[in-house]
Amino acid sequence: KSRDYFRRGGQAVMAGEAELLASEGFGFAREIEAGLNAVKLDIAVSSSAHNLAKVAQFETGVTKLAATYGVETVEEARMALRINEYKLAKNCENKLLQELENTCANIKKVKTKPHRHNFIYDVDHGFKATECSVMEGLTACAVEDQGFVKQLQRATKKGVDFVDELGREWDVKTGYSSMRSDYTYRFNLNRFMFQVENALTKGKNIILDITQLNERDLNSLKSRVTSLISNIECKSEILYINRLDCNASWLVGKL
Repeated sequence: KSRDYFRRGGQAVMAGEAELLASEGFGFAREIEAGLNAVKLDIAVSSSAHNLAKVAQFETGVTKLAATYGVETVEEARMALRINEYKLAKNCENKLLQELENTCANIKKVKTKPHRHNFIYDVDHGFKATECSVMEGLTACAVEDQGFVKQLQRATKKGVDFVDELGREWDVKTGYSSMRSDYTYRFNLNRFMFQVENALTKGKNIILDITQLNERDLNSLKSRVTSLISNIECKSEILYINRLDCNASWLVGKL
């Protein structure tokens, strides 16, 4: 269970469950005790005077965002980013507000047509929005807008992201040369290709979002994908999508 679950459940309740499990010989006492100690530390951090001030400032910013994007959109974005008191304690509130605003804007961009309203919800996450699923929604919009398919819908089958008007299943893979302003993320080609190969061997069509790949990483990806499909019996479609430039998008295969 997540730490948020422990907090919502209440310290006394969790302590009681730990004692009950231990008395019945389930053998989880040590793990539960370690978990409870971690939760206590989290609560101590998030309840400090400094963090309470950060929370107050953050909530003021959230109120302003709600006036611009609407309460529902802000709450969806907040849930997608998993923002809570503990995350606020560990991060700059202004940075989180900027991430929240960006996610709100992305959700608004996705929900431009009625059938796109479910684009941000992922079946693999219980039909809930995540930071990743919101970005997948933006990618799906670009696929439609650039004319590669007429209409997509969020898949209801686990392990699949979208289904087009002909019933073809699509998996979205997004590459980032750098994710954060401090460049703490680097494109891991081997890990990315493992995901691509896994999808292709299962017969899935793939949408590769290359919007945030630099030229070097993109060329490396193209080379590896070309090599892969020449060595396996691949009947899948591979769609390279640049959300910001339709002239930089192309299809491998024939729709």
